[in-house]
This record gives sequence, C-alpha cells and structure tokens, in this order.
Amino acid sequence: LSGYFFGQKTLQRRGNISRDNRLGVGFTAKIAQRLTLDAEASDGDSGTDASARLGYLSKRNNEIYIGYALKSLGSPRTSSVRDRERKITAGTKFKATDTVSGFIENSWGQRAKRTTIAETYGISYERSHHLVYTATLESGHVSEPGHASLRRTAISFGATYNNQDSQTGRLRLEYSSETGKTKDQNRKTWGLSSHYETRVDADWHFLTGVDALFSKHSGGNFRDGEYFEGTLGYARRLARDTCLGYHRRVSHVTRRGYQGHRDRQSHCSLSASGQQSQTGRWVSEWQCIG
Repeated sequence: LSGYFFGQKTLQRRGNISRDNRLGVGFTAKIAQRLTLDAEASDGDSGTDASARLGYLSKRNNEIYIGYALKSLGSPRTSSVRDRERKITAGTKFKATDTVSGFIENSWGQRAKRTTIAETYGISYERSHHLVYTATLESGHVSEPGHASLRRTAISFGATYNNQDSQTGRLRLEYSSETGKTKDQNRKTWGLSSHYETRVDADWHFLTGVDALFSKHSGGNFRDGEYFEGTLGYARRLARDTCLGYHRRVSHVTRRGYQGHRDRQSHCSLSASGQQSQTGRWVSEWQCIG
C-alpha cells in the first residue's frame, strides 16, 4: 500500500482565468495477489474530481484493466455531475516479444448530452535499456442530440529516455482531425509535449518542459486556438528519501474572438505534494507555478 497527497493554491491571476485551488489524496493498493486498485479524489474551485482503476496482472505479465474518472475540466464549480465529464475506460496491455509490447483501449465519455466513444491502439519498441519508442492510433466519434456527429482520428509518435543515474526525458508529437458532414465542422490540431530532467550533482536536479497545441478550424479563425505552457525548475533530494523542489511554469492560452482579437490568460499558484509507502519512505514536493 502506498499513498500520497497534493495541494495547489492560486496566488495571482491575469485575464479571465478562474482560480484553481485544489486539495486531494490518492493511493495504490494490492488487494489480491494479481489485483491492484488505484484511486484518487480531490476538491477545488472547479468542483470534485475522482478516479479509480482496477487492474489484473496475468502470469505472463499481461494486464487487463477498467477505470472510471469524473473531471471538472476547469469549469466553474457545479453541483451537477452531468455538467462534468464522466469517462469509463477498459483495455489490455500485453508483451508480444522481449522488446515489443502493445495495448488496446476502449473508452466511453459523456458531458451533459455530449457523448464520446473511442478506440485506441498502441505499440512500444524498447530500442535499448534506456530508450523506448511508442506509436498510437485513436479512432472515435462525438455525438450530441440536435447536432451532427463528428468523426475523430488521432495519431501520435513518441520517445522516452530513462537513465535515472543521470537524465530522463520524453517527447511526443500528435496530429488529430475532426470531420463532420459539412466542411465548416472540420478541425485539425497539432500537439507537442516534452520533458527533460538531468542530475546536476548528487543532490540537485534540473527540470524543463514544453506543452503546446495549435488548432485550426475550417469554419473561420474565430474558432482557432493556441496553447503553450513552459516549465523550468530544480529539485533537491535531501536525507531520508525526501525531495524538495521549486518549479516555475508559464502558461499562455490564446482564443481568437469574433473580431479577431486574442484573449491571453495567465496565473500563478503554489502547490505541494507528498507520498509515503508502508515501508516508511516519504517524498514531498513544492511547486511555484506562474
């Protein structure tokens, strides 16, 4: 059994972005020899979030899992569960060879009357002990009463490097398209996600990362969107398996309005998290996000 907690406090806002104060707890428990339960719950300005995942590991190290998540999606607090996203996932992970593995996942999500159904297929290739390449393909559709349904297709490629003695990193590129019955319903989105961490000395780590999205809508540039988030930070591992860190994160969101203007939003927050297992190991982390 292992558990953790986390908290986040908004210190400064600019633009019309909402406050994002939040507190939460979570745990991972082995409830049977091959059965594992992961659960998390949190509450904040935008409402209550919760998730649970039950996984079964076979003798060949293949996994079958099912999960449920309730997300507020950053919208203002609401007492209605129907106004938030509810998502059920079920899938399996398997090893084809010593270096190749894959997964298949089906998901069903609903927010208000909007329903999303998707199938995701993924494959991973372990190039070396430290380097892994991945590729995924997602296909699904979005439907809502009184509106034409949309077909969504997404493909992504990524790489992960993990050498815990010196440095770790990941890079992921994604392209997705949404198509409807008419051309003015079509949308194309390009995404980038990256993270890099390196050990400066025996105690200190340097961290940096970038997440970006660019969306183009065929119905006019007033529906286009841009998102960028950069992270810069450092962390120090202290005695007794304790880690303290400082992170600086800058976020930029752009939405083009009907008059062609851009709406920029930013915020600053302070967060803390910690983790403890039944062996007594304790890890804590503080973050400053701006």
